[in-house]
This record gives sequence, C-alpha cells and structure tokens, in this order.
Amino acid sequence: GATAPQTDQQTHFLRLTEGTVSFNGQVVEAPALTALLKADAAPATVLGSVTETAPAQLLTDVLVALREVPELSIAVLGAS
Repeated sequence: GATAPQTDQQTHFLRLTEGTVSFNGQVVEAPALTALLKADAAPATVLGSVTETAPAQLLTDVLVALREVPELSIAVLGAS
C-alpha cells in the first residue's frame, strides 16, 4: 500500500476564547505567536479552534500575527 511522504512539518494547536489565546496549551499574547513559530524554522501547520465567545478582533489579531510566518498552513475550525 501507499504511505504518506515523510515531512519535518510541525503541528501546533491554537485556541481562541473570550480574550485568551492558547498556543499548544499555554496562554500567550497574539503578537508573540510570530516569534514562537519563527523559532521552529520548519514548515508548520496551525490548527485553530475559535469559541463563540472569542471576539472578532482577537481572531483578526491572531491571523495578522500568523501571516508573518513563512511556510505556515492554517486551518481554523468554527465554534462548536
């Protein structure tokens, strides 16, 4: 059978709630996301979860910060 190609891509988890950004389980400020992801220097995927209470401005701030990171794939899941 076919196997998936091996990659050095990192997967990170992001959660936005009312006024809080959690990155890999740690609360961070939205602007700090850029530095955290650039420190890896490897291509990365961010899986994001946004709760219904997360303000639109917080989501915008996070997306602007993530946009600064090269070779980054972002998947944002809606509120459940």
